[in-house]
Amino acid sequence: MKTSFAQSIWPIHNCLVEAETILGENRDWRNTNVTQENFLRYYLPSYKGVFVDVVRSIASFSAQEIEEWLKQNGFEMKLNPLKDNSFGVASVLDVLLKWQQNCAEKSELHVDDTRYNGVWIKSGAKFLYTSAHNAPKKPIVKIPTDDAHTSVFMTMVSEPPESVFGLIDYAKYLSSTKKQPLDLYDAVGVIFPMIHLEEHIQLDWILKMWTKAQAGEIAWIEEALQVNRLRRNEEGVRAQSAVRMEFASLGCPSRRPYIFNRPFLLWIERDGISEPLFVAWLNFDSWKDPLGLK
Repeated sequence: MKTSFAQSIWPIHNCLVEAETILGENRDWRNTNVTQENFLRYYLPSYKGVFVDVVRSIASFSAQEIEEWLKQNGFEMKLNPLKDNSFGVASVLDVLLKWQQNCAEKSELHVDDTRYNGVWIKSGAKFLYTSAHNAPKKPIVKIPTDDAHTSVFMTMVSEPPESVFGLIDYAKYLSSTKKQPLDLYDAVGVIFPMIHLEEHIQLDWILKMWTKAQAGEIAWIEEALQVNRLRRNEEGVRAQSAVRMEFASLGCPSRRPYIFNRPFLLWIERDGISEPLFVAWLNFDSWKDPLGLK
């Protein structure tokens, strides 16, 4: 039996965007294999410049900082200590949707001799169909949520496309075809199984994809891992996808932060006043968390 799987390009795309905070903006990425070529030519342009509020990202020279950030966002993903000529990036997509009020309850369904916990959407579901080539013979079901701009669509598919972006391509194809309302007079709502999916994927296809940083040095993707998670019950559905990447370069990344790692002088000026308001020389003895400013 084939195991369940999921795909999301958003956190992959946002890792590349976040990497630009260190490498410089508007990087021109170059492929080293056919899958990367297809990704850069046919997929990445659709995501460029689009802001999605359910995706967050971080770039850092500290593996620990990225690990802690991922943990705060619900993912335990270990990183090896980063080398001097490398940095890390992580991105998390997190979509939480609740079913519309008073329309869902727990149920169960049976397939052959197996019983599954299920959800019964008693009202609000819409049944659609499309006559497009390769479209499923079963109806497409649209489930409304508490977000007026976001819906969940489902249709039964026995043999899913298994290419790197096959699921995404198929969902986009079904979404782009003209869907007509379908009256299922004998259907009283819809029952579907509860879901708990988690998968860990090594993104081997994207390794060694490279670019030139703003200062001219070559940088490439050295490591990439994606974790996809889907949970669904009588309350709603939550889809999460996290990607972490390690980037390496032939030289120091062009936009590494300037680090104060020696004693330093600090002073405070106010415009129009010639004398500084406050001056301090700060050695290691004062490098402490003040635990607040009050």
